[in-house]
Amino acid sequence: MLLRENPYFAILCLTTVVSGCVAFMAWVRRAEAPATRPFTWLMVAIAFYAVAGAMSTASVSEQSIVFWAKAEAILSSAVTALFFTFTLHFTHRREWLTFQRRCWVWALPIFNMMLVCTDTWHHWVWKSIEPAANSHLLTFQNGLAYLWLAAWFYVYVITGSLLVARAAMKLDKIYRQQAITVVVSAAPPVLVGTLYVLEMVPSGISLLPMSFLFTGLVYFTSLFRFRLFDLLPIARDTLIEKMGDSVLVLDNSDRVIDMNPAAWQFTYRMTAAADFSLPYSPDNNQMLGQPVNKVLSKWPSLLRHCKGEQNTEVLVSICQEPPLHINLRLRLLCDRNHRITGKLIVIRDVTEFYQTQLELKETNEIQHKTQLELKRTNNLLTERLEKIESLQEQLQERAVRDGLTQLFNRRYFEEALMAEFSKAKRYGTPLSVILVDLDNFKRVNDTYGHQAGDCALQVFADVIRHHVRTSDIACRYGGEEFIIALPGMTLAEAYQRAETLRRAFRKTVIQYKQYTIQATFSAGVGALPEWGGDQDGLISIVDKALYTAKQSGRDRVVTIQLNNLPPDAHLLNQEPQTSNICL
Repeated sequence: MLLRENPYFAILCLTTVVSGCVAFMAWVRRAEAPATRPFTWLMVAIAFYAVAGAMSTASVSEQSIVFWAKAEAILSSAVTALFFTFTLHFTHRREWLTFQRRCWVWALPIFNMMLVCTDTWHHWVWKSIEPAANSHLLTFQNGLAYLWLAAWFYVYVITGSLLVARAAMKLDKIYRQQAITVVVSAAPPVLVGTLYVLEMVPSGISLLPMSFLFTGLVYFTSLFRFRLFDLLPIARDTLIEKMGDSVLVLDNSDRVIDMNPAAWQFTYRMTAAADFSLPYSPDNNQMLGQPVNKVLSKWPSLLRHCKGEQNTEVLVSICQEPPLHINLRLRLLCDRNHRITGKLIVIRDVTEFYQTQLELKETNEIQHKTQLELKRTNNLLTERLEKIESLQEQLQERAVRDGLTQLFNRRYFEEALMAEFSKAKRYGTPLSVILVDLDNFKRVNDTYGHQAGDCALQVFADVIRHHVRTSDIACRYGGEEFIIALPGMTLAEAYQRAETLRRAFRKTVIQYKQYTIQATFSAGVGALPEWGGDQDGLISIVDKALYTAKQSGRDRVVTIQLNNLPPDAHLLNQEPQTSNICL
Protein backbone atom coordinates (compact mmCIF):
# COMPACT_ATOMS: atom_id res chain seq x y z
CA MET A 1 0.00 0.00 0.00
CA LEU A 2 1.39 3.40 -0.97
CA LEU A 3 1.38 6.04 1.77
CA ARG A 4 1.99 9.74 1.71
CA GLU A 5 3.99 11.06 4.66
CA ASN A 6 2.87 14.35 6.26
CA PRO A 7 3.05 15.99 9.67
CA TYR A 8 -0.49 14.85 10.53
CA PHE A 9 0.47 11.26 9.79
CA ALA A 10 3.47 11.55 12.13
CA ILE A 11 1.36 13.09 14.89
CA LEU A 12 -1.30 10.42 14.58
CA CYS A 13 1.39 7.72 14.63
CA LEU A 14 2.70 9.26 17.84
CA THR A 15 -0.86 9.26 19.15
CA THR A 16 -1.08 5.54 18.39
CA VAL A 17 2.20 4.75 20.12
CA VAL A 18 1.47 6.80 23.21
CA SER A 19 -2.08 5.47 23.50
CA GLY A 20 -0.79 1.94 23.18
CA CYS A 21 1.82 2.53 25.87
CA VAL A 22 -0.74 4.10 28.20
CA ALA A 23 -3.08 1.16 27.61
CA PHE A 24 -0.31 -1.31 28.33
CA MET A 25 0.75 0.43 31.56
CA ALA A 26 -2.87 0.63 32.68
CA TRP A 27 -3.40 -3.05 31.92
CA VAL A 28 -0.37 -3.98 33.99
CA ARG A 29 -1.97 -2.18 36.92
CA ARG A 30 -5.52 -3.40 36.21
CA ALA A 31 -5.87 -4.93 39.68
CA GLU A 32 -5.24 -1.62 41.48
CA ALA A 33 -8.47 0.20 40.59
CA PRO A 34 -11.92 -0.67 39.17
CA ALA A 35 -11.72 2.02 36.47
CA THR A 36 -8.44 0.75 35.04
CA ARG A 37 -9.86 -1.98 32.81
CA PRO A 38 -12.39 0.20 30.92
CA PHE A 39 -9.74 2.94 30.77
CA THR A 40 -7.37 0.43 29.15
CA TRP A 41 -9.94 -0.56 26.51
CA LEU A 42 -10.69 3.11 25.90
CA MET A 43 -7.02 3.84 25.22
CA VAL A 44 -6.77 0.75 22.97
CA ALA A 45 -9.76 1.98 20.97
CA ILE A 46 -8.19 5.44 20.73
CA ALA A 47 -4.97 3.85 19.48
CA PHE A 48 -6.84 2.03 16.70
CA TYR A 49 -8.83 5.20 16.07
CA ALA A 50 -5.56 7.07 15.60
CA VAL A 51 -4.28 4.34 13.27
CA ALA A 52 -7.37 4.70 11.09
CA GLY A 53 -6.96 8.49 11.08
CA ALA A 54 -3.27 8.20 10.22
CA MET A 55 -3.94 5.81 7.34
CA SER A 56 -6.76 7.98 6.06
CA THR A 57 -4.47 11.02 6.09
CA ALA A 58 -1.55 9.24 4.46
CA SER A 59 -3.38 7.11 1.88
CA VAL A 60 -2.92 7.96 -1.78
CA SER A 61 -5.82 6.27 -3.55
CA GLU A 62 -9.40 7.42 -3.12
CA GLN A 63 -10.52 3.89 -2.33
CA SER A 64 -8.04 3.63 0.55
CA ILE A 65 -8.99 7.04 1.94
CA VAL A 66 -12.69 6.12 1.96
CA PHE A 67 -11.96 2.76 3.57
CA TRP A 68 -9.96 4.28 6.40
CA ALA A 69 -12.49 7.10 6.83
CA LYS A 70 -15.18 4.46 7.43
CA ALA A 71 -12.91 2.67 9.87
CA GLU A 72 -12.36 5.97 11.67
CA ALA A 73 -16.12 6.59 11.93
CA ILE A 74 -16.72 3.03 13.21
CA LEU A 75 -13.97 3.32 15.83
CA SER A 76 -15.31 6.73 16.86
CA SER A 77 -18.58 5.06 17.91
CA ALA A 78 -16.61 2.46 19.87
CA VAL A 79 -14.55 5.19 21.60
CA THR A 80 -17.65 7.06 22.72
CA ALA A 81 -19.24 3.91 24.15
CA LEU A 82 -16.03 3.00 25.97
CA PHE A 83 -15.71 6.56 27.27
CA PHE A 84 -19.23 6.37 28.70
CA THR A 85 -18.44 2.96 30.25
CA PHE A 86 -15.26 4.39 31.78
CA THR A 87 -17.18 7.25 33.43
CA LEU A 88 -19.61 4.74 34.95
CA HIS A 89 -16.72 2.86 36.52
CA PHE A 90 -15.04 6.12 37.50
CA THR A 91 -18.12 7.24 39.40
CA HIS A 92 -18.59 3.84 41.08
CA ARG A 93 -21.68 2.85 39.05
CA ARG A 94 -20.48 -0.55 37.96
CA GLU A 95 -23.46 -2.25 39.62
CA TRP A 96 -25.81 -0.20 37.45
CA LEU A 97 -24.09 -1.50 34.34
CA THR A 98 -25.88 -4.86 34.17
CA PHE A 99 -25.67 -7.10 31.12
CA GLN A 100 -28.98 -5.81 29.74
CA ARG A 101 -28.00 -2.18 30.23
CA ARG A 102 -24.58 -2.86 28.75
CA CYS A 103 -26.34 -4.17 25.64
CA TRP A 104 -28.43 -0.97 25.45
CA VAL A 105 -25.26 1.15 25.84
CA TRP A 106 -23.69 -0.63 22.86
CA ALA A 107 -26.86 -0.93 20.76
CA LEU A 108 -26.72 2.60 19.32
CA PRO A 109 -22.94 2.53 18.58
CA ILE A 110 -23.40 -0.79 16.78
CA PHE A 111 -26.31 0.67 14.80
CA ASN A 112 -24.15 3.66 13.90
CA MET A 113 -21.37 1.31 12.79
CA MET A 114 -23.83 -0.45 10.48
CA LEU A 115 -24.86 2.90 9.03
CA VAL A 116 -21.23 3.64 8.19
CA CYS A 117 -20.60 0.19 6.71
CA THR A 118 -23.65 0.44 4.42
CA ASP A 119 -23.10 4.05 3.37
CA THR A 120 -22.00 2.91 -0.08
CA TRP A 121 -25.61 1.99 -0.84
CA HIS A 122 -27.65 4.72 0.89
CA HIS A 123 -25.14 7.66 1.18
CA TRP A 124 -26.81 8.90 4.37
CA VAL A 125 -23.53 9.43 6.20
CA TRP A 126 -21.64 11.13 3.38
CA LYS A 127 -23.65 12.46 0.49
CA SER A 128 -20.58 12.80 -1.71
CA ILE A 129 -16.84 12.46 -1.59
CA GLU A 130 -14.82 14.79 -3.78
CA PRO A 131 -11.15 15.73 -4.07
CA ALA A 132 -10.24 18.86 -2.13
CA ALA A 133 -9.01 21.84 -4.09
CA ASN A 134 -5.20 22.08 -4.34
CA SER A 135 -4.78 19.07 -2.06
CA HIS A 136 -4.39 15.32 -2.18
CA LEU A 137 -7.12 14.97 0.47
CA LEU A 138 -10.81 14.28 -0.08
CA THR A 139 -13.76 16.45 0.93
CA PHE A 140 -16.61 14.56 2.60
CA GLN A 141 -20.09 16.15 2.26
CA ASN A 142 -21.82 15.12 5.48
CA GLY A 143 -25.37 13.76 5.34
CA LEU A 144 -28.15 13.48 7.91
CA ALA A 145 -26.80 10.20 9.25
CA TYR A 146 -23.46 11.88 10.00
CA LEU A 147 -25.33 14.48 12.09
CA TRP A 148 -27.02 11.53 13.82
CA LEU A 149 -23.60 10.07 14.58
CA ALA A 150 -22.35 13.40 15.89
CA ALA A 151 -25.46 13.83 18.06
CA TRP A 152 -24.94 10.52 19.80
CA PHE A 153 -21.25 11.35 20.17
CA TYR A 154 -22.27 14.44 22.16
CA VAL A 155 -24.87 12.47 24.13
CA TYR A 156 -22.38 9.87 25.30
CA VAL A 157 -19.52 12.30 26.06
CA ILE A 158 -21.68 14.94 27.74
CA THR A 159 -23.63 12.33 29.74
CA GLY A 160 -20.44 10.79 30.99
CA SER A 161 -19.05 14.20 31.89
CA LEU A 162 -22.26 15.10 33.76
CA LEU A 163 -21.99 11.86 35.75
CA VAL A 164 -18.49 12.84 36.80
CA ALA A 165 -19.58 16.40 37.61
CA ARG A 166 -22.47 15.14 39.71
CA ALA A 167 -20.15 12.83 41.62
CA ALA A 168 -17.76 15.73 42.17
CA MET A 169 -20.39 17.62 44.14
CA LYS A 170 -20.48 14.82 46.72
CA LEU A 171 -16.75 14.36 47.13
CA ASP A 172 -14.24 15.88 49.50
CA LYS A 173 -12.16 18.82 48.34
CA ILE A 174 -9.22 16.84 47.07
CA TYR A 175 -11.46 14.42 45.18
CA ARG A 176 -13.74 17.22 43.95
CA GLN A 177 -10.73 18.96 42.42
CA GLN A 178 -9.76 15.76 40.70
CA ALA A 179 -13.27 15.16 39.35
CA ILE A 180 -13.53 18.75 38.09
CA THR A 181 -10.29 18.20 36.23
CA VAL A 182 -11.82 15.13 34.62
CA VAL A 183 -14.88 17.11 33.51
CA VAL A 184 -12.80 19.93 32.08
CA SER A 185 -10.52 17.50 30.28
CA ALA A 186 -13.54 16.04 28.45
CA ALA A 187 -13.99 19.38 26.66
CA PRO A 188 -11.33 18.86 23.89
CA PRO A 189 -13.19 16.00 22.14
CA VAL A 190 -16.45 17.96 22.25
CA LEU A 191 -14.75 21.11 20.95
CA VAL A 192 -12.84 19.35 18.19
CA GLY A 193 -15.93 17.35 17.20
CA THR A 194 -17.96 20.55 16.96
CA LEU A 195 -15.30 22.23 14.79
CA TYR A 196 -15.25 19.16 12.54
CA VAL A 197 -19.05 19.13 12.13
CA LEU A 198 -18.99 22.86 11.36
CA GLU A 199 -16.21 22.15 8.83
CA MET A 200 -13.85 24.54 10.60
CA VAL A 201 -10.83 22.20 10.39
CA PRO A 202 -8.88 21.27 7.26
CA SER A 203 -10.52 18.56 5.18
CA GLY A 204 -9.17 15.05 5.61
CA ILE A 205 -7.37 15.79 8.90
CA SER A 206 -8.33 13.67 11.95
CA LEU A 207 -7.89 15.83 15.06
CA LEU A 208 -10.48 14.01 17.17
CA PRO A 209 -8.23 11.03 18.03
CA MET A 210 -5.52 13.38 19.27
CA SER A 211 -8.02 15.22 21.45
CA PHE A 212 -9.05 11.93 23.03
CA LEU A 213 -5.41 11.18 23.66
CA PHE A 214 -5.11 14.44 25.55
CA THR A 215 -8.21 13.55 27.52
CA GLY A 216 -6.89 10.15 28.43
CA LEU A 217 -3.55 11.52 29.59
CA VAL A 218 -5.20 14.18 31.70
CA TYR A 219 -7.59 11.65 33.20
CA PHE A 220 -4.87 9.34 34.18
CA THR A 221 -2.64 12.12 35.50
CA SER A 222 -5.47 13.30 37.71
CA LEU A 223 -6.07 9.81 38.97
CA PHE A 224 -2.42 9.56 39.97
CA ARG A 225 -2.15 13.04 41.39
CA PHE A 226 -5.21 12.87 43.62
CA ARG A 227 -4.87 9.10 44.21
CA LEU A 228 -8.65 8.52 44.14
CA PHE A 229 -7.95 4.91 43.13
CA ASP A 230 -4.32 4.86 44.28
CA LEU A 231 -3.21 4.32 40.69
CA LEU A 232 0.27 4.69 39.31
CA PRO A 233 0.64 7.29 36.51
CA ILE A 234 0.26 5.97 32.97
CA ALA A 235 0.53 9.24 31.06
CA ARG A 236 2.95 9.92 28.22
CA ASP A 237 5.10 12.25 30.37
CA THR A 238 5.38 9.56 33.02
CA LEU A 239 6.45 6.99 30.48
CA ILE A 240 9.28 9.22 29.37
CA GLU A 241 10.18 10.87 32.66
CA LYS A 242 10.20 7.65 34.65
CA MET A 243 12.10 5.61 32.08
CA GLY A 244 15.27 4.05 33.38
CA ASP A 245 16.87 4.64 29.98
CA SER A 246 18.44 8.00 29.22
CA VAL A 247 16.58 9.88 26.46
CA LEU A 248 18.05 12.91 24.67
CA VAL A 249 16.60 14.92 21.79
CA LEU A 250 18.99 16.89 19.56
CA ASP A 251 18.21 19.51 16.95
CA ASN A 252 19.95 19.85 13.59
CA SER A 253 22.78 21.73 15.27
CA ASP A 254 23.35 18.82 17.64
CA ARG A 255 22.17 20.85 20.60
CA VAL A 256 20.31 19.13 23.44
CA ILE A 257 16.75 20.42 23.35
CA ASP A 258 15.17 17.83 25.65
CA MET A 259 16.27 15.13 28.04
CA ASN A 260 14.65 13.07 30.76
CA PRO A 261 15.92 12.89 34.37
CA ALA A 262 17.71 9.60 33.70
CA ALA A 263 19.73 11.26 30.92
CA TRP A 264 20.51 14.25 33.14
CA GLN A 265 21.77 12.02 35.93
CA PHE A 266 23.78 9.91 33.49
CA THR A 267 25.63 12.89 32.03
CA TYR A 268 25.87 14.83 35.29
CA ARG A 269 28.02 12.08 36.87
CA MET A 270 30.98 13.12 34.71
CA THR A 271 30.28 16.71 33.72
CA ALA A 272 28.72 18.43 36.73
CA ALA A 273 31.90 19.13 38.63
CA ALA A 274 33.71 20.58 35.63
CA ASP A 275 31.08 22.40 33.61
CA PHE A 276 27.96 22.96 35.72
CA SER A 277 27.76 24.69 39.05
CA LEU A 278 24.13 24.13 40.02
CA PRO A 279 22.86 20.90 41.58
CA TYR A 280 20.27 18.74 39.87
CA SER A 281 16.71 20.06 39.75
CA PRO A 282 13.92 19.28 37.25
CA ASP A 283 13.41 23.02 36.81
CA ASN A 284 17.08 23.88 36.62
CA ASN A 285 18.77 21.87 33.89
CA GLN A 286 21.61 23.90 32.41
CA MET A 287 22.38 21.12 29.91
CA LEU A 288 19.38 22.04 27.78
CA GLY A 289 20.53 24.13 24.83
CA GLN A 290 24.13 22.99 25.25
CA PRO A 291 25.98 21.34 22.35
CA VAL A 292 26.12 17.59 22.65
CA ASN A 293 29.92 17.94 22.34
CA LYS A 294 29.89 19.60 25.75
CA VAL A 295 27.29 17.37 27.36
CA LEU A 296 29.09 14.16 26.32
CA SER A 297 32.62 15.55 26.27
CA LYS A 298 33.87 12.88 28.66
CA TRP A 299 32.74 10.07 26.35
CA PRO A 300 34.24 10.56 22.88
CA SER A 301 33.13 7.10 21.78
CA LEU A 302 29.51 7.91 22.62
CA LEU A 303 29.80 11.33 21.04
CA ARG A 304 31.03 9.84 17.76
CA HIS A 305 27.91 7.69 17.41
CA CYS A 306 25.59 10.53 18.45
CA LYS A 307 26.75 12.48 15.41
CA GLY A 308 25.76 9.68 13.04
CA GLU A 309 23.57 10.41 10.05
CA GLN A 310 21.58 7.17 10.03
CA ASN A 311 19.56 5.04 12.41
CA THR A 312 21.84 2.80 14.39
CA GLU A 313 22.18 0.73 17.53
CA VAL A 314 25.63 -0.02 18.93
CA LEU A 315 27.30 -1.31 22.06
CA VAL A 316 29.97 1.08 23.30
CA SER A 317 32.56 0.11 25.90
CA ILE A 318 34.09 2.98 27.84
CA CYS A 319 37.48 2.40 29.40
CA GLN A 320 37.33 3.71 32.95
CA GLU A 321 37.28 2.35 36.47
CA PRO A 322 34.98 0.54 36.69
CA PRO A 323 34.45 -0.18 32.94
CA LEU A 324 31.19 1.08 31.49
CA HIS A 325 29.18 -0.62 28.72
CA ILE A 326 26.50 1.41 26.97
CA ASN A 327 23.79 0.41 24.50
CA LEU A 328 23.14 3.45 22.31
CA ARG A 329 20.21 3.76 19.90
CA LEU A 330 20.00 6.68 17.51
CA ARG A 331 16.86 7.47 15.51
CA LEU A 332 16.65 10.31 13.02
CA LEU A 333 13.57 12.56 13.19
CA CYS A 334 12.35 13.59 9.73
CA ASP A 335 9.59 15.78 8.34
CA ARG A 336 7.24 14.98 5.45
CA ASN A 337 9.95 15.86 2.94
CA HIS A 338 12.39 13.41 4.53
CA ARG A 339 14.50 16.23 5.84
CA ILE A 340 16.22 15.55 9.13
CA THR A 341 14.82 17.75 11.87
CA GLY A 342 16.60 16.23 14.83
CA LYS A 343 17.77 13.09 16.54
CA LEU A 344 16.36 10.90 19.27
CA ILE A 345 19.05 9.18 21.35
CA VAL A 346 18.30 6.44 23.89
CA ILE A 347 21.18 5.42 26.16
CA ARG A 348 21.00 2.34 28.34
CA ASP A 349 23.65 1.31 30.82
CA VAL A 350 24.12 -2.41 30.19
CA THR A 351 27.31 -2.82 32.22
CA GLU A 352 25.76 -5.25 34.65
CA PHE A 353 24.15 -7.23 31.83
CA TYR A 354 27.40 -7.20 29.85
CA GLN A 355 29.40 -8.37 32.83
CA THR A 356 26.83 -11.08 33.47
CA GLN A 357 27.11 -12.19 29.84
CA LEU A 358 30.90 -12.28 30.09
CA GLU A 359 30.74 -14.26 33.31
CA LEU A 360 28.19 -16.59 31.73
CA LYS A 361 30.44 -17.03 28.69
CA GLU A 362 33.45 -17.76 30.89
CA THR A 363 31.37 -20.16 32.95
CA ASN A 364 30.21 -21.92 29.79
CA GLU A 365 33.80 -22.18 28.55
CA ILE A 366 34.93 -23.57 31.89
CA GLN A 367 32.00 -25.94 31.88
CA HIS A 368 32.84 -27.03 28.33
CA LYS A 369 36.47 -27.63 29.24
CA THR A 370 35.38 -29.47 32.36
CA GLN A 371 33.05 -31.64 30.33
CA LEU A 372 35.83 -32.44 27.86
CA GLU A 373 38.19 -33.24 30.71
CA LEU A 374 35.56 -35.37 32.39
CA LYS A 375 34.91 -37.14 29.10
CA ARG A 376 38.62 -37.85 28.61
CA THR A 377 38.91 -39.01 32.22
CA ASN A 378 35.83 -41.16 31.83
CA ASN A 379 37.22 -42.71 28.64
CA LEU A 380 40.53 -43.35 30.37
CA LEU A 381 38.81 -44.87 33.39
CA THR A 382 36.64 -46.98 31.09
CA GLU A 383 39.71 -48.25 29.25
CA ARG A 384 41.47 -49.02 32.51
CA LEU A 385 38.39 -50.70 33.91
CA GLU A 386 38.05 -52.84 30.81
CA LYS A 387 41.72 -53.71 31.06
CA ILE A 388 41.33 -54.56 34.74
CA GLU A 389 38.28 -56.70 34.00
CA SER A 390 40.19 -58.42 31.20
CA LEU A 391 43.12 -59.04 33.53
CA GLN A 392 40.76 -60.32 36.19
CA GLU A 393 39.19 -62.69 33.69
CA GLN A 394 42.65 -63.83 32.63
CA LEU A 395 43.67 -64.30 36.25
CA GLN A 396 40.49 -66.21 36.98
CA GLU A 397 41.08 -68.31 33.89
CA ARG A 398 44.67 -68.95 34.85
CA ALA A 399 43.60 -69.81 38.37
CA VAL A 400 41.42 -72.69 37.12
CA ARG A 401 43.31 -73.69 33.94
CA ASP A 402 46.42 -75.74 33.37
CA GLY A 403 48.96 -73.57 31.60
CA LEU A 404 50.20 -76.30 29.25
CA THR A 405 47.02 -78.08 28.15
CA GLN A 406 44.46 -75.32 28.89
CA LEU A 407 42.29 -77.94 30.60
CA PHE A 408 40.98 -77.26 34.10
CA ASN A 409 43.48 -77.77 36.91
CA ARG A 410 43.20 -80.11 39.88
CA ARG A 411 41.97 -77.49 42.36
CA TYR A 412 39.07 -76.48 40.12
CA PHE A 413 38.22 -80.13 39.43
CA GLU A 414 37.99 -80.95 43.13
CA GLU A 415 35.62 -78.03 43.77
CA ALA A 416 33.51 -78.82 40.70
CA LEU A 417 33.40 -82.57 41.53
CA MET A 418 32.23 -81.79 45.05
CA ALA A 419 29.27 -79.78 43.65
CA GLU A 420 28.41 -82.43 41.07
CA PHE A 421 28.76 -85.23 43.67
CA SER A 422 26.32 -83.45 46.03
CA LYS A 423 23.87 -82.85 43.17
CA ALA A 424 24.01 -86.52 42.09
CA LYS A 425 23.44 -87.65 45.67
CA ARG A 426 20.53 -85.21 46.13
CA TYR A 427 18.65 -86.03 42.92
CA GLY A 428 19.73 -89.68 42.55
CA THR A 429 21.37 -89.13 39.16
CA PRO A 430 24.44 -90.99 37.92
CA LEU A 431 27.92 -89.47 37.98
CA SER A 432 30.90 -91.12 36.33
CA VAL A 433 34.64 -90.43 36.67
CA ILE A 434 37.40 -91.46 34.24
CA LEU A 435 41.03 -91.35 35.48
CA VAL A 436 43.63 -91.55 32.66
CA ASP A 437 47.41 -92.03 32.72
CA LEU A 438 49.61 -92.00 29.62
CA ASP A 439 51.57 -95.21 29.20
CA ASN A 440 55.38 -95.16 29.34
CA PHE A 441 55.37 -91.35 29.34
CA LYS A 442 58.77 -91.22 31.06
CA ARG A 443 60.27 -93.05 28.08
CA VAL A 444 58.91 -90.33 25.76
CA ASN A 445 60.58 -87.62 27.83
CA ASP A 446 63.84 -89.56 28.03
CA THR A 447 63.90 -90.42 24.32
CA TYR A 448 62.66 -87.22 22.68
CA GLY A 449 62.99 -84.65 25.40
CA HIS A 450 60.59 -82.91 27.74
CA GLN A 451 59.34 -80.57 25.00
CA ALA A 452 58.22 -83.63 23.03
CA GLY A 453 56.46 -84.84 26.18
CA ASP A 454 54.73 -81.46 26.52
CA CYS A 455 53.67 -81.75 22.88
CA ALA A 456 52.19 -85.19 23.57
CA LEU A 457 50.25 -83.85 26.56
CA GLN A 458 48.85 -80.99 24.44
CA VAL A 459 47.79 -83.40 21.67
CA PHE A 460 46.08 -85.66 24.20
CA ALA A 461 44.27 -82.61 25.70
CA ASP A 462 42.95 -81.75 22.22
CA VAL A 463 41.68 -85.35 21.82
CA ILE A 464 39.89 -85.09 25.18
CA ARG A 465 38.27 -81.75 24.23
CA HIS A 466 37.03 -83.34 21.00
CA HIS A 467 35.32 -86.26 22.82
CA VAL A 468 33.74 -84.61 25.90
CA ARG A 469 30.42 -82.81 26.30
CA THR A 470 29.94 -79.22 27.38
CA SER A 471 28.68 -80.41 30.75
CA ASP A 472 31.70 -82.68 31.29
CA ILE A 473 34.63 -81.51 33.43
CA ALA A 474 38.05 -82.46 32.02
CA CYS A 475 41.27 -81.53 33.79
CA ARG A 476 44.94 -82.31 34.02
CA TYR A 477 45.19 -84.12 37.33
CA GLY A 478 48.96 -84.04 37.59
CA GLY A 479 51.94 -84.90 35.41
CA GLU A 480 50.67 -87.24 32.68
CA GLU A 481 47.41 -88.00 34.58
CA PHE A 482 44.05 -86.62 33.42
CA ILE A 483 40.63 -86.98 34.99
CA ILE A 484 37.15 -86.45 33.55
CA ALA A 485 33.84 -86.05 35.45
CA LEU A 486 30.74 -86.94 33.42
CA PRO A 487 27.51 -85.79 35.16
CA GLY A 488 24.40 -87.82 34.24
CA MET A 489 26.40 -90.65 32.62
CA THR A 490 26.15 -94.28 33.85
CA LEU A 491 29.09 -96.56 34.45
CA ALA A 492 28.53 -98.50 31.23
CA GLU A 493 28.25 -95.31 29.19
CA ALA A 494 31.39 -93.93 30.81
CA TYR A 495 33.25 -97.11 29.95
CA GLN A 496 32.22 -96.80 26.29
CA ARG A 497 33.28 -93.13 26.27
CA ALA A 498 36.68 -94.07 27.73
CA GLU A 499 37.10 -96.82 25.12
CA THR A 500 36.24 -94.39 22.32
CA LEU A 501 38.76 -91.91 23.69
CA ARG A 502 41.44 -94.68 24.00
CA ARG A 503 41.01 -95.83 20.42
CA ALA A 504 41.03 -92.25 19.10
CA PHE A 505 44.27 -91.41 20.92
CA ARG A 506 45.91 -94.65 19.85
CA LYS A 507 45.31 -93.70 16.21
CA THR A 508 46.59 -90.15 16.75
CA VAL A 509 50.05 -89.38 15.38
CA ILE A 510 52.08 -86.95 17.45
CA GLN A 511 54.43 -85.03 15.21
CA TYR A 512 57.32 -83.31 16.95
CA LYS A 513 60.01 -81.82 14.79
CA GLN A 514 61.32 -84.67 12.61
CA TYR A 515 59.92 -87.33 14.99
CA THR A 516 56.66 -89.21 14.69
CA ILE A 517 55.37 -90.45 18.05
CA GLN A 518 52.48 -92.72 18.95
CA ALA A 519 51.26 -93.19 22.49
CA THR A 520 48.55 -94.97 24.47
CA PHE A 521 46.93 -94.58 27.85
CA SER A 522 45.34 -96.65 30.58
CA ALA A 523 42.16 -95.63 32.36
CA GLY A 524 40.07 -96.48 35.37
CA VAL A 525 36.31 -95.81 35.45
CA GLY A 526 33.98 -95.48 38.42
CA ALA A 527 30.48 -94.10 38.99
CA LEU A 528 27.58 -93.37 41.29
CA PRO A 529 25.40 -95.06 42.37
CA GLU A 530 27.65 -98.13 41.97
CA TRP A 531 29.99 -96.52 44.47
CA GLY A 532 28.05 -95.69 47.61
CA GLY A 533 30.79 -93.92 49.52
CA ASP A 534 32.03 -90.33 49.55
CA GLN A 535 33.83 -88.27 46.91
CA ASP A 536 37.34 -89.11 48.05
CA GLY A 537 36.46 -92.79 48.11
CA LEU A 538 35.23 -92.62 44.53
CA ILE A 539 38.52 -91.09 43.37
CA SER A 540 40.45 -93.69 45.35
CA ILE A 541 38.64 -96.67 43.87
CA VAL A 542 38.93 -95.24 40.34
CA ASP A 543 42.65 -94.85 40.95
CA LYS A 544 42.82 -98.51 41.92
CA ALA A 545 41.01 -99.41 38.70
CA LEU A 546 43.66 -97.41 36.81
CA TYR A 547 46.38 -99.27 38.69
CA THR A 548 44.82 -102.58 37.68
CA ALA A 549 44.78 -101.44 34.06
CA LYS A 550 48.50 -100.62 34.30
CA GLN A 551 49.28 -103.98 35.89
CA SER A 552 47.24 -105.81 33.26
CA GLY A 553 49.39 -104.65 30.38
CA ARG A 554 48.43 -100.96 29.79
CA ASP A 555 46.45 -99.52 26.84
CA ARG A 556 43.16 -100.59 28.36
CA VAL A 557 40.16 -99.40 30.39
CA VAL A 558 39.13 -101.00 33.69
CA THR A 559 35.93 -100.29 35.65
CA ILE A 560 35.10 -100.84 39.28
CA GLN A 561 33.21 -104.11 40.08
CA LEU A 562 29.44 -103.97 40.65
CA ASN A 563 29.20 -106.47 43.50
CA ASN A 564 29.78 -105.83 47.16
CA LEU A 565 33.26 -107.24 47.40
CA PRO A 566 35.68 -105.62 49.81
CA PRO A 567 37.08 -102.31 48.48
CA ASP A 568 40.43 -103.86 47.59
CA ALA A 569 38.69 -106.43 45.41
CA HIS A 570 36.17 -104.09 43.76
CA LEU A 571 38.03 -104.21 40.45
CA LEU A 572 37.23 -106.19 37.33
CA ASN A 573 39.79 -106.60 34.57
CA GLN A 574 38.54 -106.20 31.03
CA GLU A 575 39.73 -108.28 28.11
CA PRO A 576 43.39 -107.49 27.49
CA GLN A 577 44.18 -105.08 24.72
CA THR A 578 47.42 -104.86 22.80
CA SER A 579 49.69 -102.84 25.07
CA ASN A 580 52.60 -101.07 23.42
CA ILE A 581 54.04 -97.70 22.62
CA CYS A 582 55.76 -96.98 19.37
CA LEU A 583 58.78 -94.85 19.87
